[in-house]
Amino acid sequence: MKSLNSAATEQDKNMDKLRTDLELLGLSPQEALIVALLLCNKKSMTIKEISEEVEIPNYLLYNILNLLTQKGFIEQISLKPKSYISDQML
Repeated sequence: MKSLNSAATEQDKNMDKLRTDLELLGLSPQEALIVALLLCNKKSMTIKEISEEVEIPNYLLYNILNLLTQKGFIEQISLKPKSYISDQML
């Protein structure tokens, strides 16, 4: 049975690979990080949760999330609080 640390390390490797692939598709490093986070997460995330994970201030995050929504990589699923999910998870 894998330890929690090795499971976390495996998830980090998967997320890094996903981020690299998303950047190859033309996403900025910040956009790729957010999409990878939402794809690897098993639930929707609020702006606050995303901001804490990726360490991007809310005022910058709003613009990035709007761009990703327009590009079709993520979807806003609730208004209060605003929550986002990767389209691939639906």
